[in-house]
This record gives sequence, structure tokens and C-alpha cells, in this order.
Amino acid sequence: MTHTNLHKNIGQALIEFGIITENQFETAMMYLGNADNRISKSLVELGFISEEKLTEILSKKLNLPSLALDSMEINPDVTKLLPFDLARRCSSVPVLLLGNTLTIATDDPLDTTTLNEISSHTHKEIRIAVAPLTEIQKALDKYQCNMITGNR
Repeated sequence: MTHTNLHKNIGQALIEFGIITENQFETAMMYLGNADNRISKSLVELGFISEEKLTEILSKKLNLPSLALDSMEINPDVTKLLPFDLARRCSSVPVLLLGNTLTIATDDPLDTTTLNEISSHTHKEIRIAVAPLTEIQKALDKYQCNMITGNR
């Protein structure tokens, strides 16, 4: 699946939910250009939606838990399950391991390609939670040392 299709997944979902218009989505896609950014980041930067509102809507509409990563302490052993470069590229943070199920916080729960890649790398079933991108980035910075030395 191409990056454009991934952007369309979350963009189309937000259009269907009545959160953004087709025009706003097209503007965000043009703003995004060829950069390897996330459509959610473009929508926030353009002021079409706040990160908090985006997280809340995705959580409610997709029936997924929402996490406040800023107020969480994540077990360092859990962060070692995902290498930093993969976590940064996927904008995802491993937050909890129960049995063979790894809970991942992400800002784009509709990005199945990324989630499949994480599952393939970790050999775990993936459970999704939604979190704002800035909190994911802060958590990645906080746990970077653990993730670099984690299992690859």
C-alpha cells in the first residue's frame, strides 16, 4: 500500500465521520506534498483539527482506547520490543505486554501496513490504542535509549 493510500484511509475516515471536508483533505494532501509525514500532522498544522480532538474522535469512532502518554510510565522491557528506528518511522510506541499481546499507541490506527510490520517484527499480536502524535514523539524521545538497545 502506498503512502498516498495510507493518507487516504485516515483522511477518508475523517471525511466519513464529518470531521473534515473533502477540500480540507485535499489541502492537507497538497501541504503534505512528497514529504514522508503523516496526514494527521498536516491536518493539525493547518488548523483543521486539534491533536486532542483527532485522538478523541478516532478513539470513539473506532472503539479504541485513548492513552495520555505524558502521564504514563512504560515498563522499559516493553519498550525494548521495538527498535527505535521502526517506532519513529511508524509513529508508534509499545506501551503494554500481556501474554503474547503487545499494545501499541499510535496516532493512525488505520495504518494497517505499519501495524502488520510491527507485528511481524515483534512476533506479537498487536492491540491498538490511540494517542496524540506529539505525545508519541515525546515518549519515543524519553525511551529512545531502551529502544536502541532492544532486541532487533
